[in-house]
Amino acid sequence: MKQQTEETHALLEALCQDRGILAALIVAQCLALIISLSLPHTENFWLGLAQISCFIILITSASLSILYLSLPHSKKLASKYSSLLVLLVVISATAIASWIVIEHSLFDVNESLWFMLSNCIIAAIVVVLYTQFMAIHSEQAKAENLLINAKLDALQARIRPHFLFNTLNSIAELTHQSPEAAEEATMALASLSKAAMRVGQDSSLMAEVDLAKQYISLEKWRFGERLNVQWQIPTRIEDIDLPCLTLQPLLENAVYYSLGSSHNESLIVVKAVSTNRSITVIVENSIAEGVENSNSNGIGINNITDRLRLKFGERALLNHHKRNGVYRVKLVIPKDEYRAQSTHS
Repeated sequence: MKQQTEETHALLEALCQDRGILAALIVAQCLALIISLSLPHTENFWLGLAQISCFIILITSASLSILYLSLPHSKKLASKYSSLLVLLVVISATAIASWIVIEHSLFDVNESLWFMLSNCIIAAIVVVLYTQFMAIHSEQAKAENLLINAKLDALQARIRPHFLFNTLNSIAELTHQSPEAAEEATMALASLSKAAMRVGQDSSLMAEVDLAKQYISLEKWRFGERLNVQWQIPTRIEDIDLPCLTLQPLLENAVYYSLGSSHNESLIVVKAVSTNRSITVIVENSIAEGVENSNSNGIGINNITDRLRLKFGERALLNHHKRNGVYRVKLVIPKDEYRAQSTHS
C-alpha cells in the first residue's frame, strides 16, 4: 500500500513539475491547433485559433493548479485512483469553463449541451492518453534507475577488495613492529571496512573526509614521518552527498604517487572550496621517482569517474594531471539545488 501511494504521489508530482507543466501546455496548444484546423473555414482563422487556445490553456492552467494544491493530500490515495483524480479534475475544469463560455454566448439549449459534452469527451480522451504516456515514461525512468544502481553496486564492489587488501597488508606489517599499533590499526580497519561494505549507498562529504583520515592514519603506521598530509577543509563547509568511497581512493592514489618504492618524504595537500553551485575537492601530491613517467592514472580514478557519471551525469567532474613534479586531482560535486536528480526523470 505504501508503494502504491508513493507511485500516486510521484505521478501527480511529475505533472506539476516544470517538465510536466511544459508538456501539458504544449499538448494543450497542439490540441487547440488541431481543433481550429478541423473547423469550417472562416475569414479570420487566427482569431479563432486565439480564442480556442485561450479556452484550452485556461482549462489546463486551472487543472494543474488544482492538482498542485492536492499534492499534500495525494499520499492518502491508492495508485489506481491517481489517473481518476486527474481525469475528474480536468473534466470538472472543462465543464466549468464551457459553462462560462455558454453564459456569455448565444447558444440554444441543444447547442449548449453538445458544446459542453463534446468538450468533456475531448478532455477525457486527451487526459487518458497523456496519463498513459506519463505512466510509460515513469516506468522507463524507474527501469533506468534500477540499471544505474546496479552498475553503481558493481563498480563499488570492485573498489572494496582492492581497498581491504592494501589495508590488511599494512596491518600485517605492523604485527611484527608493534602489537599495540596493530591493535589500533585493526580498530581503524573495522570502521573502514564498515564503510567499504556500504555498496550502492551514498555518503556525505564530511564522512568521506573522516574515512580518508582514517585511511591516512593506517598508512602513517606504515610510512611514518615520510608521509605528510595537510587538510585544508573549512569547518563550515556545506555537507553534500556523493557515492561512498569517493575520496579515500584519491588519497590512496596520492600515497602511491608520492611515495612509490622510494624512500623520500612526501607531501599531500587536501583542500575543499565551496561555491554557489558546487563544492570542489583538490588533492595534490609530490611525485616519487619511478612513477613520474608511468602511464597509469593510479588507483581507482577511472572507477570513480564512472560512478560519478552514473550518479550526476555531466554535472560532476573529476580530472587529473601531472605538472612540475606535482600530481593534482580535482573533484567537483554539484550541490542539491543544481542537480537534476535522476530520478523522477
